[in-house]
Amino acid sequence: MKKFIYAITPFCIYSFFVLLFYYVADYLAPTHNMELARYLFALFYLFHALIGVFVLGFIFGKITQKRFASKKLIHSLWLAVFTFVVIFIIGGLDGIFSQMQFRSHQTTIDDFIFGISHPDTHYFAIGTFCSFFLGELHEYFILKKKQKEEDGIK
Repeated sequence: MKKFIYAITPFCIYSFFVLLFYYVADYLAPTHNMELARYLFALFYLFHALIGVFVLGFIFGKITQKRFASKKLIHSLWLAVFTFVVIFIIGGLDGIFSQMQFRSHQTTIDDFIFGISHPDTHYFAIGTFCSFFLGELHEYFILKKKQKEEDGIK
């Protein structure tokens, strides 16, 4: 369990900042300055949709596999599923944050379902899952190749 927490920590930190940015862009900025909110939201989508989902997902997959150093591919798959679930839940919280500005802090489960059912949430979750898993596979095969070379030398 300690090894799992050590391995997934960078992704959890990234997820925290994504959640924080959703909160600022969807709730905090629109309630105080709508013009600033538009720019923040555009910046967030540009960063998260293009860079965060694919590039950072791949990098975090490599980092996680390097830290976890599992010899089984099923562990990599479970870690990728974990990232999918985390990003999916963050997408649901995005629905809550976007509705909070109109309801003066009264939220329901419908807001969460609204966030989960949004196509962007599916895009972010599936994209993160795929890129994270590809990063893990890339690092897995690199580690396996190094191990074979070390075994061949001995």
